[in-house]
Amino acid sequence: MRTEIIIPLQVQQKNIHIPYGIDSHRYQKSPSYCSKIVWQAYYYGSGDAKVVIPGSGIISPYALPNVTFYKEYGISVVQKY
Repeated sequence: MRTEIIIPLQVQQKNIHIPYGIDSHRYQKSPSYCSKIVWQAYYYGSGDAKVVIPGSGIISPYALPNVTFYKEYGISVVQKY
């Protein structure tokens, strides 16, 4: 027996477009850049757990593992290019 899953059209469409830009406002969603999106994912997605150290300024990709996380929740670099 085959089960078919129907996904509503509004879920299928990717209609959120956040402008790309580098700024020092970590808590604003727009504009955004790659390492800021990662930082915000941990900040907003961790619930009540204090995973990310609050701060301000531009988030460098290489600063993510060493500066922005509390030690008990630290992340590590898998590979450098």
